Parts: sequence; C-alpha cells; structure tokens
Amino acid sequence: MLREEPKDYTEGIYPDVGYCPLFIICHNCGESKPTSNYIKKTGKGNLVLKKSCDNCRNKINESKNLAIEATRLLSLDSNYDPNFKICAKCGILKPITNFSPRRTNKQGITIRSITCRSCSVQGGGTGMTKEKKLKVLKRDSYVCHYCGAYGDTVDHVIPMSKGGRNALSNLVCACEKCNRERGNMDYERYVAFKKQSTQ
Repeated sequence: MLREEPKDYTEGIYPDVGYCPLFIICHNCGESKPTSNYIKKTGKGNLVLKKSCDNCRNKINESKNLAIEATRLLSLDSNYDPNFKICAKCGILKPITNFSPRRTNKQGITIRSITCRSCSVQGGGTGMTKEKKLKVLKRDSYVCHYCGAYGDTVDHVIPMSKGGRNALSNLVCACEKCNRERGNMDYERYVAFKKQSTQ
C-alpha cells in the first residue's frame, strides 16, 4: 500500500484522461518511466513514491559515495587542506566556501552540502536563485499572473513535480495566496478554476 497518492503523472499520454497513472516523468533525467521505477521501501516497511527513477537514484548514490571516499582518501594525504572539498556531481576539488552549509553537528562542526553551489543551480537542487526570482518579479511588474493582485512569489507554469524546470519561460509572478492555492494543480485547470471563482 502506498503511503501517498502518486502526483507526478505524465501529461498528455492519454488526451481523453489527461494523465497516465502507469508512467511518471523523472525529475532528473526527464524521461517517462513506469511507476514501479519510483517506488521505494522505507526502513519501516512502508512504500513511498520517489521523484527520481531507480537509475537516477543509483547514479546519485554512486557519485555521493565516490565523493565521500575521495575526500576521505585526500584527508589521509599529508598535503591535504581541509579548506577544500570534492563536489559529488562534477568531481572537482573546490574551496569549502563553494558548498552551502546545511547544519551544525553536536561538536559544533558545520556540515556542508555534498554538491557545490554551481552544480546545485544547474539542476542538483532547486536551481532557483534570488537573481532569477527578482528577474521574473520585475518582468511581471510584481503583478500576480492569476488574480492581478500584488505578487511577491514565483510560481512554475509546469510544476517541478510534473517535469517543469526553473527556466524563465516556465516561471511567472504570483501572490502568496494563489501560489499556495494552486499547489500541484495543472496550469489550465487552475486558470479555469480562478475564472470560475471570480464569476
């Protein structure tokens, strides 16, 4: 039994239905694959639906393990500088300041991200930068795309969970209410819902 309902349906495979419950678009590779490639068993025995397919999750885990092992081997070297770290995505040795701080452990040591900031922006993380957000807000004159009110948040036309990316063409200005209200809803469906609610 799945813990949550599958939300990442592939649009347009069956136009009469609007989605296909048997296929999902992978967040990483963007390919449409069977739902069985996204189901993972948790430690408690529950089944959950992941956003990345099995192949992408395995590649990510392999690159993480390689980066951790490479950093460990470097630390054994007498010339090792602790101010540098290897990025798990690009494999390049970079200054520690290029890795975002995540949390601080009990000993007071800052635990940093395993991917450098430039790789995170390219697609490892959300890829949403302050500059990109400001560019979208200025382009849309801080006017909500859905209701015309003041907007100070950015919304994805095609949601990230359905294969949408952080390209400027996929981003619009939205007020907080509309952004929260829309959630994961399809763009056309939400626009129709807004028109219906204003009448």
